Amino acid sequence: MSLGPAIDGVMKEYDKTTAQITRLLIRHKRRIEMAAGVLWFIILSLTAWDGFAQEKIDSNVVARIKEEAYQYSQVMKTLSFLADVYGPRLS
Repeated sequence: MSLGPAIDGVMKEYDKTTAQITRLLIRHKRRIEMAAGVLWFIILSLTAWDGFAQEKIDSNVVARIKEEAYQYSQVMKTLSFLADVYGPRLS
C-alpha cells in the first residue's frame, strides 16, 4: 500500500485551498482593514470609558493616609539601614 498518490492528492487540495484563501484575502483586503480599524476603535473606546466611571474620593481617608505618611514615616530609618548595612557589600 503506497501513500504517495494519497499524499499527492491531499497536497493538491491543500494548495488549491491555500490559493483560494489568498485570493479571497487580496480581494477583501480593504474590508478587512476597515473591520480591524473599527474593532481597534471600539476596544480603545471601551477602555477609555473606564476612566469616566471613577468612584468618589473620600478626603478624610486621604488626609489620614497623608498624616500617617508624614508623621510616622520610617523611610529615612530604613534608607539609612540599607545604605549603612548593605551598601558597602554592593560596591
